[in-house]
Amino acid sequence: MNEQRSWWQPLIDQLPEPARDYWWAIALAAAAVAVLLVWAVFERLVLRPLFRRRARALPGEEHLRVDVGRLPRAALVPSPRRLLAEGVPARVRLVVLAPLGHGRQHALPDDPTALLDRVLPGFGAVVREDGAVVKLWPAQVSRAGFAPKFHTLVTTPDPPGAASRWVLAAGPVRSGDRQFSLGLALEADEPCYLGRLTVTPDRWPWLLRIQHGTG
Repeated sequence: MNEQRSWWQPLIDQLPEPARDYWWAIALAAAAVAVLLVWAVFERLVLRPLFRRRARALPGEEHLRVDVGRLPRAALVPSPRRLLAEGVPARVRLVVLAPLGHGRQHALPDDPTALLDRVLPGFGAVVREDGAVVKLWPAQVSRAGFAPKFHTLVTTPDPPGAASRWVLAAGPVRSGDRQFSLGLALEADEPCYLGRLTVTPDRWPWLLRIQHGTG
């Protein structure tokens, strides 16, 4: 310790008199800050690009790509039930469903839209009344991998960060022993800044709500 103190002594002498006895604590704090800065640079320059590369469409997945601007027009007659996404009125334009895990026990039922009522009671009726496009994707092995894939393959005509009528939400759903992946493209009544949302299983009931009698 004395040898270290001798090596650091010129720096220690630059400290105010009351702080010199605590030079070791200041040195530890400076080292911690340096480690955090190095980690921030590593995460930004290495981990983020690596994650984006992994989220890109794999060979054989290009047929799953959807441009929401090219979806069929919404149903002409508004539904008496309106979906609210974080309080913003919206119509369901695209639903993507995928099994979560392999094997018969994870397969989707013959009518997969019946699963939507597990997300929110009455949600299946809203999807039908809004005339949404329903697509089935292959089984997903990773719960965390579906949302990045959905946000990569489903595109909107609006630039990132701009106000948009399109709201995209994706993530796993858990209801009892049933688990599956869900992706939604919603068209809001007015431009908003909800953008792209990655939803955890417990957040779907907080994100979505059905408003009745507003047809």
